[in-house]
Amino acid sequence: MGRYPRWVDRIEAVRRNGTEEAAAIAALVASAAEARGHLLIDDDTWRELEAGRPSGRAAFLVRAPGATAVVGYAQLDAGPDAWRLAYVLDPDAEEDLAIGRELCRAALGVVAAAGGGPVRCWVRLPSATDDEIATAVGMDRERDLHQMRRPLPVEPDPSPQIATRAFRVGLDEPALLALNNRAFAGHPEQGAWSTGTLLEAEREPWFDPGGLLVHESDGLMLAFCWTKIHDGEPPVGEIWVLGVEPDAQKRGLGQAMLRAGLVSLQSRELRTAMLYVDAGNLRAVKFYRAAGFSVDHDDRAYLVRIEPAR
Repeated sequence: MGRYPRWVDRIEAVRRNGTEEAAAIAALVASAAEARGHLLIDDDTWRELEAGRPSGRAAFLVRAPGATAVVGYAQLDAGPDAWRLAYVLDPDAEEDLAIGRELCRAALGVVAAAGGGPVRCWVRLPSATDDEIATAVGMDRERDLHQMRRPLPVEPDPSPQIATRAFRVGLDEPALLALNNRAFAGHPEQGAWSTGTLLEAEREPWFDPGGLLVHESDGLMLAFCWTKIHDGEPPVGEIWVLGVEPDAQKRGLGQAMLRAGLVSLQSRELRTAMLYVDAGNLRAVKFYRAAGFSVDHDDRAYLVRIEPAR
């Protein structure tokens, strides 16, 4: 039996200045991470919670009756093409289905009041309960992402390596943006970056222009490998974006740039590399398996379109 009896108390909004709530939410997230073996929210959100600042357009929580413990948390943000919803449930709460359902309903109600629109909910390490929560609030399963990992260092390679250089802030943005949007045309998140999207990434605390490698030929940018480092014990290096000019994709640039990115990560004394790839992209999954990656776990996206409130 879990720590809590079978109940569903109430949903209450948490505002950004709620330091007491932030500490309770952070405790929930940490507990869930320990139980599941992975942090269930993104790194930026976790840093905000640790600092006592719940972030997001709106946040919701469920408390145990008569206690300060938080047994469910949901966060809603306005994205460029869809609202973003994420939630974390106490691993010991028996009513996880009901708690998750009520959290999502509260968040979707905010979307309706704001005029409606598409809402995408990402769940790390999805379970059957997450599928049930999605069904209960009208969300459809959209797609799965593999998180793949491999150990570092990479194996020695005596063959000539591709020429790369570090990204130049203030100079390379137009070329990188154009290359990214050609390489990922049609991709739901990556394929329609704007200048603002790129500049926002450059303002992230993890951004390091030395970790963004580009390859040029005759003055044209043909490929790039963008890495980032996730804080943790131990830290993990990510191949965040690997892009190749569509007309140059049969030259082995993807494999060469991937290796360059891995070498860059290992030069920063990292021992594990990770990346995300669409589970349905069998060609890409095969490519990364050949490079020594294997599936660590899946993340799942659910999608629903909310009508405006009347």
